[in-house]
Amino acid sequence: MATDLDIPDQKTSVTNLLGGRGIVQVGDFVRVGATYVTAFQGQTLFDDFTGNPFAGGALTTDQNALPISRIIIRLSDDSPADGVGGAALFDDEIIIEDVDGNIFRGSTIGFEPIREGGFQRVGFLAADGDERITLTYDFTDPLYTGPDPTTIERVFFELVISNDYKVEITSDRQTNRDSQPVFLLVERADDNIRDNSNQRLLKFDYGLPTANTILGVTFEANKVWGFDFYGEYDFNKQYRQYPNLNLKDHRKAVNDAQAWMLNLSKASYPWFVFLEGYSMDADYSTRTFLAGTRGQDEIDLRVRRGQR
Repeated sequence: MATDLDIPDQKTSVTNLLGGRGIVQVGDFVRVGATYVTAFQGQTLFDDFTGNPFAGGALTTDQNALPISRIIIRLSDDSPADGVGGAALFDDEIIIEDVDGNIFRGSTIGFEPIREGGFQRVGFLAADGDERITLTYDFTDPLYTGPDPTTIERVFFELVISNDYKVEITSDRQTNRDSQPVFLLVERADDNIRDNSNQRLLKFDYGLPTANTILGVTFEANKVWGFDFYGEYDFNKQYRQYPNLNLKDHRKAVNDAQAWMLNLSKASYPWFVFLEGYSMDADYSTRTFLAGTRGQDEIDLRVRRGQR
């Protein structure tokens, strides 16, 4: 009779969590520290160590099982409450690169997205308030004349946008456990601009998330002329790779974001003073995805200040 112990582990995909923190005392009052936290995907189908944290992880067997057949870009108003000055889309373009290095531009091969939503303005589409613009690129469309999806190595986009935009992206391979698409942030406007003065060409690669890494440094000074100081600066790298079952090494893309904070305090009875400052990029993220589930389950990795 077979038991569970007789059945070898058939898992081929893993999500690894790795982290550490070190602190060095400098003199009597100062401590300098460093924190490293990463969650990265890996798989066991190859002989070598595929999916190490310093290379941005690897696609799981589920992520890499099938070619991507549909990519959806969503543009919306980053400040929907005011109802005006939302995302303005002037032009869009998809660029496809196959495994032989051939480049195909959507405008050249007639590969246009299905555009839905938005208000038509003079020269652009607008997504004001709760309105959204979606661009759906369907690689299974009978009119698609680009490279076969099984030979695609890289897909990237160019959008001409302005105003108070928020750009997100998903695909039929980027879903949750209910097989619903999970949109991930690409870019947000720095300010609530309404006059198109921040028009820009936004370029970005598409890929499935494979790793998320945070590296932070801290500086503490205690009881220096009666003051206590704490400062922290964190670097966030979010790795993505475009799936192709025929490739072992996949094209990587990285999002970089930073965050910092500092506080200064002093207690002098009966008074207490505390000052704090902080900044965080809009695309700074502590989220990752778990391998080995139906779809990919999103979880949070909370990196807390002061944990030892």
